[in-house]
Amino acid sequence: MAEIKGNGETLNCVKCQEHRKEGCGEKSTSRPPTPHRRGEGRRFASSVSLFSDRLVTPVIILANHEKGRFQRVFVTTSARVSVYQDVSVCEVFAAEAIDGELVVVENGSDDGSAERIAAEFPEATLLCNEENRGYASGVNQGVAASRGEWVLLLGSDATLSEGALTRLLGFMESSSGYGACAPRLIAADGETQRACASFPLPRTALWFGTPMQSWFPRSRELERYFMRSFAHDVDADVEQPPATCFLIKRELWDSMGGMDEMLWLFFNDVDLCKRLSERGLKVRFLAEASAQHVGGASTSIYSAFVERWHIDRLRYLRKHHGLLGAFMARLGTSWTMASWALRRLFFLERDPFWGRFQSYLRFLRA
Repeated sequence: MAEIKGNGETLNCVKCQEHRKEGCGEKSTSRPPTPHRRGEGRRFASSVSLFSDRLVTPVIILANHEKGRFQRVFVTTSARVSVYQDVSVCEVFAAEAIDGELVVVENGSDDGSAERIAAEFPEATLLCNEENRGYASGVNQGVAASRGEWVLLLGSDATLSEGALTRLLGFMESSSGYGACAPRLIAADGETQRACASFPLPRTALWFGTPMQSWFPRSRELERYFMRSFAHDVDADVEQPPATCFLIKRELWDSMGGMDEMLWLFFNDVDLCKRLSERGLKVRFLAEASAQHVGGASTSIYSAFVERWHIDRLRYLRKHHGLLGAFMARLGTSWTMASWALRRLFFLERDPFWGRFQSYLRFLRA
């Protein structure tokens, strides 16, 4: 087993800040991983499988998170995560009558995560990275090591409700023209999270994450971007549901090359949906299928949250909207930085200036 060095980091999606106001809640290259061969490739299933010829691979990324469930393909950077509580993998898939396999990607922690996972999940293929390779890279690595016909992205802070996976699979099996589907997300208080959004446009960078968001919270652009007119209580085609729970055909995933690893932590799911749309494929939101979700719990510890979010947004807009997208992203972030610096000058902000300024310079170089 590879020696694990360094502490991984994760964070909270900026989108969560807006969604909480709405009662909603959201969310590289390195040396090759060292596989832990214990139980490699072992399959498990219930005695009776409704999808006996379909191997499903949920992908769960853990990185200094509080909770982790449905451990199937997942990436972890800290054993502080309680990956063994609630429902085990075998129990979940037996309840859903789904066939599956278990692949674990340990994403660069030094706190004994790999050893604990190997002990608790002997059926797993365990891949150990010496550094945190990021969410997108970890997902791609885990999927590449699996054999599932379907890929289910499932956040470490999410738990599928009874029958949800069967409904998701059933829809994808019976519908044409769809590249993926996602369930309704339910918060700890039982409220439906308004988590779906429209694709960000270059102008979105001037309205979201800038002073404009506070000045004009009900602007037409923010209403469009956050899909505030959509109650999330009926089935609908949407542009980008969050990857908290997201089902896609493995063959399609492979043909698209998986997630874009340049989008290290944020906007990789948005980019995935955007590429599906460019292929003429739709994404379906299924209100009857649901997953319990603690919004932002899986990424709230990442210290470089703001910097990483702005860099990934810049890269997404540059990828899909060219020079105009890059210019608007830089303009929006520069405006936000200038506003913060002015407040800092009058002691209305307390964060150290130099650290924030260095972060801004790294953003400009991205």
